[in-house]
Amino acid sequence: MNAAITQPISMKPLFSVFGSDSGSGQIGSEIHDDPVYAYPTFAIQNKILECKELCDNWDGQGAQPPSESTISNALNFIDLLPDSTVAFLDEENIVCTPYGTIVLDFENQDDVFSVEIGNRRLGYFFESAGKIILKVNQEPVNRYKLSNNVVQGFKQLQK
Repeated sequence: MNAAITQPISMKPLFSVFGSDSGSGQIGSEIHDDPVYAYPTFAIQNKILECKELCDNWDGQGAQPPSESTISNALNFIDLLPDSTVAFLDEENIVCTPYGTIVLDFENQDDVFSVEIGNRRLGYFFESAGKIILKVNQEPVNRYKLSNNVVQGFKQLQK
């Protein structure tokens, strides 16, 4: 494993969103020694990468492991999200399905935005208080941009 990732990292932000720190007039003077601050999606990405360890029939009932493409699509999807949105995704809410897809369930109290990612397509739904508000069964994976419907799903989640 890369030692740089497992060691605490001192990181000096380039700028502060809230202006100067502690009235010193120096922008970005705060030091963080927490590796999660430096790379908050690390644990999420590791959980997705664990899907590579699955083999054919991994559940004993004929399940397919996710392909390299599916894993890459899931990692890329996470990379497109701001850290504030990734914060709604727990490692335990990342699941490999028997169909070779990966499900990411983003939760905020009684609301869930569930995204199922495959080789070329993704599907998702937004559920609030037990009611499905938004549902898309198949949409092409776009490695460069989130669709307007996905953005709307995350906006609903963060209300």
